Amino acid sequence: MTDGGIVGYVLGGRYEIIERIGEGSFFSAFKAIDTRTNKAVALKLLKKNVPQPNPEEWTKTVIATYVLSHPAIAKVYDAGFSEGIPYFVAEYVSGISLKERIKRTAPMCLANAIDIAIAIAEALQYAHKNGFCHGDLRPQNVFTGPDDQVKVTDFAITKALSSKTKDTVLHAVHYAAPEVCEGKEPTPASDIYSLGVILYEMLTGTVPFEAETPLAVAMRHAKDPPTPPSHLNVGIPKTIDGIVLKCLQKDPDRRYRVASSLLSDLKKVQESLRFGRPLNWVPADVEVAPRDTEEAIERNGHPFLAAISKAAMLVIGLALLALVITFWAVFYRAPKDVRIPSLVGVEAKQAEQKLLKLGLTPHIVEQWNDEIPKGMVIKSYPPPGIEVKQGRDVTIWVSKGPEQVLVPDVTFRMDEATARKVLQESGLVVGAVEEQYSDTVKRGYVISQEPKGNTWAAPGTQVALVVSKGPAEVTLPELYGKTEREARRILESLGLKVGEISREYNDIVPPGCVVSQDPPQFSVVPVESEVSLVISRGPEPALAFQTPDMGGEEPAPDRRFRVTVRVPDGPDPQQIQIQVTDQTGTRIVFDEPRSPGDRFTREILAYGDTVEIQVMSNGRVFFQRSYPRKGRR
Repeated sequence: MTDGGIVGYVLGGRYEIIERIGEGSFFSAFKAIDTRTNKAVALKLLKKNVPQPNPEEWTKTVIATYVLSHPAIAKVYDAGFSEGIPYFVAEYVSGISLKERIKRTAPMCLANAIDIAIAIAEALQYAHKNGFCHGDLRPQNVFTGPDDQVKVTDFAITKALSSKTKDTVLHAVHYAAPEVCEGKEPTPASDIYSLGVILYEMLTGTVPFEAETPLAVAMRHAKDPPTPPSHLNVGIPKTIDGIVLKCLQKDPDRRYRVASSLLSDLKKVQESLRFGRPLNWVPADVEVAPRDTEEAIERNGHPFLAAISKAAMLVIGLALLALVITFWAVFYRAPKDVRIPSLVGVEAKQAEQKLLKLGLTPHIVEQWNDEIPKGMVIKSYPPPGIEVKQGRDVTIWVSKGPEQVLVPDVTFRMDEATARKVLQESGLVVGAVEEQYSDTVKRGYVISQEPKGNTWAAPGTQVALVVSKGPAEVTLPELYGKTEREARRILESLGLKVGEISREYNDIVPPGCVVSQDPPQFSVVPVESEVSLVISRGPEPALAFQTPDMGGEEPAPDRRFRVTVRVPDGPDPQQIQIQVTDQTGTRIVFDEPRSPGDRFTREILAYGDTVEIQVMSNGRVFFQRSYPRKGRR
């Protein structure tokens, strides 16, 4: 997957990338379509030049944020890895980032700035109560929609990144609290500090502390007092100065202790603006220097200093100059020139020590390499032999060993086809595929894999899959003609249950034996399914004869029979024949196709003292009986 071909790419078999919508310090952001729900989502991929997070920590931390559900927080839906690159999927927010809005409109209208700050504070209050702090709050992570809806994104995401990333990249130093700049973990108090910086920037168009380097900005956060916002924007009332400066206290304990306290003050301001009330109060424990007094000092000089004679000022100036010269002579030394040593093949820790001894600052970048053993230096920049000043940064590339890819987890949520595609996209090969029954995993979906997901493997490694066949199944045997007892035994041996049993007359199947079954034979059914049986009662009186009594001792030579036939179970249709044998010989008196269960009646004329009647189905006799003349043997 490359940046050039990423638009149109379906990540994880689910998220179709539509367009790139932004770039951050850690993530590239894209608009995508969730092909399962057909909804737009925001997809964020960790940049390849950012050190990889621990897979378990990444998954655990991002999944934990699923529980955050608040109108001012962009919801996180999913997280995973694609070709070894971490990503997460969140609610898509239309509109622009607050940073872009500040660039376009700052200094912002006080009422609008307060409304946005309230929405952010409400999000912080909810998250802090649920055990989460943002850790990377800045206007780039706040979006405002066309209806002025505010959404805070990327809650707690940086917590999942590697410690190396957090320690070395001062990507958000302008908004970071002093303690975070010193390397401490973010806290709710540091989120409140960051919100104070955002409010400051909305009202003035600039951040409280600027410098040439991120490190210098961090030092100003730690040491310099912020200029009150009203000194940059005369329209800002004293109350707002107090709220902002309370947020920006160096000591976390002197800031608002909880977001709800800040939210309460912001809502007081909102109400005062709505009803035209004066804003001349300040939060407790905050002092705001009056703007007029400071301007007077700048214009006329401090009253005490104005009383000092010019001669005294000259003496003080010369003393300060002497102090500066002495300090420079004692502490300042021009950096020496040193030569970059050869570090290729040297163990990383030894290489760091060599550079530190020379007064150089090592910066390590890890890289896959098939030739240089893991932990050894591949190359350095500046290259060996070059002379540089002490204090110079030297980048050393350290081998991570042969290239590895993160094996994606394809179990439970992917069918076999999707799993194959995801594994192939990660540079892996699908190995043996075994099928197993499973009561919990849907048919066709992956039950397990080897190597397991979220582990590292060499490109081209075969990944064996076990795919679900669904619940265990059996093929029903033919039970026709089996005794009821035998049929029960067969079904129970297959893990099946005997369902409803009904009984009916049958001219072919012996009494107590199976006439039919449901489901029918050769059906494939899950284990523990029920099978219903129809058991034969034996032949129904299939032929009913009415032999008229002729009266007298000498009956007439002809005999009449009224025969009622029920067609037995079996093929449809059946060729039914009625055959009569009497003193005139044997003859077929009925020969027609009929369906099972049909009933019909025929009158038969016979001659002689003994008459035999047979009824046949497809040539097979299913009824036969002799009828001697009454009173004759």
